[in-house]
Order: sequence, then structure tokens, then C-alpha cells
Amino acid sequence: MSFFQAHEAVVLGPGEGTNFHVLGELITVLVSGTQTNGAFTQYAATSPAGGGTPLHTHHNEDEAFYVLEGVFEVQCGEETIRAEAGAFVFAPRGIPHKLTNLGPGSGKRLGIVSPAGFEGFWEEISQLPTPPDRDTLKALATKYRLEIHAGEG
Repeated sequence: MSFFQAHEAVVLGPGEGTNFHVLGELITVLVSGTQTNGAFTQYAATSPAGGGTPLHTHHNEDEAFYVLEGVFEVQCGEETIRAEAGAFVFAPRGIPHKLTNLGPGSGKRLGIVSPAGFEGFWEEISQLPTPPDRDTLKALATKYRLEIHAGEG
């Protein structure tokens, strides 16, 4: 990764950041844990029509996102909502969540993960063949204390 050193200002122009292709999504890391002394990672994500995330649970990080464009169906715990541009979702660690882009085009969101470190998952998975085999994905998820709920949601 070509991230800056800690304690340096981060200023990015449009389209800048570190891009990772993760299970059909484009994840752009805007500021990494290295840059925030491990406090958080800020990212932008683009989901294709019908794309999104599987039902999953972070056991180490809280995650929040703000919908910039499109319409997503978001499941967070027992609640499922329709999240349009301007909607905000906070998924504390330990709460299963997923999102699906309902629109005919790409959906975009701005997210934050705290504490930082989960960007390592995105970097590692982006280097695997697409789609990654189930055992490799499971091992990588375990490394990052991520539970992917197979066959659910």
C-alpha cells in the first residue's frame, strides 16, 4: 500500500485513494490506520446493481456508513431498512449486517471502520483470484475476526 506516515495531513483530490476490488465492490481507502495511528479507516465504496456485502459480523470493529448515491437494502441486526442517499447506518461490532444495492446502477457510500486494521482484509482479498475459494475466504475472515454468515440473508 502507498499510505502516508502517521501524523501527516491527508488531502486527496477526486478519484484519489487506494483502490481494492473486494467481492464485486470497489473499495477506496481514503485514510488508513497507519495515517490515523490506528484510530479508524475511512473508505468510499461503490456497489454494482444487485451487489453489496454478504451478511457478516465484525468482532473487532464498529462500522458506519452514509449513502451517497443509490438505494440499498440494509439489514443491521433484526432491522431491515431501505437506505437512500442521505441515510446513515451504524453497525456496532458483534451485530450482523449486510447491504444490497437495489438500484439499476451503481450505489455509493462513505464509510468508517474503527479501530483501523480492517483495510488489511480488503488488501489481501483483492489479491486473490475472483471469486476466492471458500476455504481461503474463511481463513482470511478468521484472521480479521470477521464472520461471514454463509447461506443467510
